[in-house]
Order: sequence, then structure tokens, then C-alpha cells
Amino acid sequence: MTMAGEIMSRPLLSLDGGSRVDEAIRFAREHGIEHVLVTEADDVVGIVSTATLGEAPGDDELRAHAGDAVDCVGVTADTDELARRLARSREGCVPVVAGGLLLGVVTRSDLER
Repeated sequence: MTMAGEIMSRPLLSLDGGSRVDEAIRFAREHGIEHVLVTEADDVVGIVSTATLGEAPGDDELRAHAGDAVDCVGVTADTDELARRLARSREGCVPVVAGGLLLGVVTRSDLER
């Protein structure tokens, strides 16, 4: 069975929660991504989609729009578990962690491939 570590997207792109929304929008466009992982001291504290960012004031801090607790998976999570988590995900992606380190992210597109 396929596992999260095999299909996750890399390199992992994230911004600090103190970054501004307009900076995050530019960042997402430059890198061709739809989800920005929001970090504080190397911990994932939220995820925000470009759709959400487009509705937010540009000078707001990113952390204000990053949502609630992040639902992460380990590298050995299988596709069934990933599908369940993605179905519950408001932002359409699930971060992959190991030993407290953020390694990648699985999106709906990753799972479909």
C-alpha cells in the first residue's frame, strides 16, 4: 500500500505566522502553490489556502487566517487514512511529520496521482 512519505509534495514551502497576507499571496504565486503552511518556531500552527488569502486584508498577519489545529500524519500513513484526513481538511492538504519535523504535505492532487 502507498504511504504518505511516498506521495508527499516537496520541497516544503512555509511562512512564519508574522508574515503579512500580501506577502503570502506573492509567495504562493511565485511558487505555484495553493496552500501555505504557517509556522511558528518550526512548528506548523496552521494552513491557509490562496482562496482564503484572497479574501483577507493584505496587511493582516498570516496567523490570523491560518485556521485551527493542524491535522498532521506520519510518513507511514496509508492512502485510506490520507483520504479520510483530506475529506475533513478545510484547506485540502495534510502536513507530513516525523520525529517532530515537518517533511512535506499531501494534497488531494497528490492522492489522486
